Amino acid sequence: MKNKHRVIKGILFFFLWLTASLNTFSQVVSNNAVLVVPEGAHITVMGDLINKTDGDIKLNGVINLKGDWINHKTNLQLEGEVRFISNPGQKINGPEITTFNDVRIIPGSRVVLGDCVTGCKYVTISGTFTNENGADGFTMRPGASLLHQSASVAATIERDIAGDEWAWHMLSSPVTAQSITSGFDDGSFYAWHEPAQTWVSYTNQSIWPTWDDVNNVGGVTNIFHPYFGYLAAYPFEDGNPQTKVFSGHMNQGEYSFALQRLAHPDDQYEGFNMVGNPYPSSIDWKAESGWGGRNNLQTPDSTISPAGYNMWIWNDDIGNYGAHNSASTSDYAHNGVSRFIPPMQAFWVRAENHGATLTMNNSIRMHSNQEWLKSQKDSPGLLQLAISSEANRYSDEIIIEFGHQNDRGGAEKMFSMYQEAPGLYSKKHNENWSISFLTDINTHPVVPVGFKAGVKAIYTLSSTGTGFFEQVILEDLHTGTLHDLTQYDSYHFSAGPGDPQDRFLLHFMTVGTDQQYVAKPIVYHANAMLHVVNPWQTKADIQVYDAGGRLVQYFKAPTPGMHRFGFQPQPGIYLIRVLGEKQVIVRKVIIM
Repeated sequence: MKNKHRVIKGILFFFLWLTASLNTFSQVVSNNAVLVVPEGAHITVMGDLINKTDGDIKLNGVINLKGDWINHKTNLQLEGEVRFISNPGQKINGPEITTFNDVRIIPGSRVVLGDCVTGCKYVTISGTFTNENGADGFTMRPGASLLHQSASVAATIERDIAGDEWAWHMLSSPVTAQSITSGFDDGSFYAWHEPAQTWVSYTNQSIWPTWDDVNNVGGVTNIFHPYFGYLAAYPFEDGNPQTKVFSGHMNQGEYSFALQRLAHPDDQYEGFNMVGNPYPSSIDWKAESGWGGRNNLQTPDSTISPAGYNMWIWNDDIGNYGAHNSASTSDYAHNGVSRFIPPMQAFWVRAENHGATLTMNNSIRMHSNQEWLKSQKDSPGLLQLAISSEANRYSDEIIIEFGHQNDRGGAEKMFSMYQEAPGLYSKKHNENWSISFLTDINTHPVVPVGFKAGVKAIYTLSSTGTGFFEQVILEDLHTGTLHDLTQYDSYHFSAGPGDPQDRFLLHFMTVGTDQQYVAKPIVYHANAMLHVVNPWQTKADIQVYDAGGRLVQYFKAPTPGMHRFGFQPQPGIYLIRVLGEKQVIVRKVIIM
């Protein structure tokens, strides 16, 4: 039986049974009907197979397809086999994700995934994926995503190197044994050497640490190792950003990364390891299963639960790192980085112990409908502050998330590689944080916020999420300005390099009908200094008592504003008594 065109519509079930000759159609359109191909049946579609929004396909047999696969139906799932049998090229297309069972690309056929705009970039193959035409037989365009579990499936996978010329990108390979010399050595290409705390160039073959010291696995040094991360920057090609091409067998299954922590304890990036997403799909940093060995990553306090595990990704568009902590109660994006790590993306983790391993398997893989990076959305109990200026394109963000059992969690601040980029961070426990987990506003009514200006400029600090709080007051310690972020979500100020970085205080308040903001002293300890903000228009005396009630130090704050005093006693609990002309405030400081 051979028909020029078959449109399946209405409410009928259309059955095609295996006969001596195959059922052949020039095109199949399933619209408001169900196309049923029973087990043992074969059909051949010479043109496109189009499944409309109200249609469905029940496949237990085999569809031989010479045209494009175009799916408009959400959650379409197939049980049989789809064979792509055309040359020169077929597309998996349409606005919705398709979940295939078995897929076969016969010799000479070519299939392209992701040559479109939205949903058709994502395909799941839950059964067997067979590609009989090698890397030429299956191409994934930039932004495409594949979930599969078959080994040794060859593919060609493209990755846009977007942004400015010579912008930095953290890369990883979705295929095995991708040669660095096959299109990836025409720029700057580096790997991180944790013991020496330095970047090592691919071209360095003589000065320790050499390339062989950072990229040697089983004696092989000239390839992308699938679970390694790399830092690369490339020139434009014919005036445009390049598209890099990975070619080989797609990675799937389990991978293990050997963590290093050999640097000196005083080194800034001790224990930082650059890991790569090895799969042709995104991976979920918050996946409930599939990760192993994350207990080997450093956490702010190993005694708390859930501790949460951090990862960081460089975003060259804004000149700063984004971070995510797995214990977050929301799915925010920080500096464009969310819980979903895209394919061909490397990321930082920080090891607690040397020699331990971080493992991952197919269970962490998923489709993410983000592009490389993702935007922020409001979440209850979460406040985001972003800083930018018109002087350059660089910006930064912090996330403050309430509702946690303790205040030890979050993601430590990784400062920019660019001196001209601004740096914004919250402060607690003598450390700087990009993401800070806190308990509640009663325990933490005031949050110190630091700011480092990259260039002299007028900066804009904008807030997101203030609507979930009764009132949020931003206090500028440099100018003495009090700004209500609940009413006006942006604040403009002037700053430049060399300005004091202890710039702001966030006051989270409960407001009654006739209650007004009243400033109170702020006391905290950081960098061997006692920081005291005198909010009064008079002098203040500062008395420091140890846990036994003994006076151990005495300071004076003769003027309003921030005052810093050298103070590095033995670890313990100290009571700081701030005496104004009309009131006395006592604050507790824990020095670790």
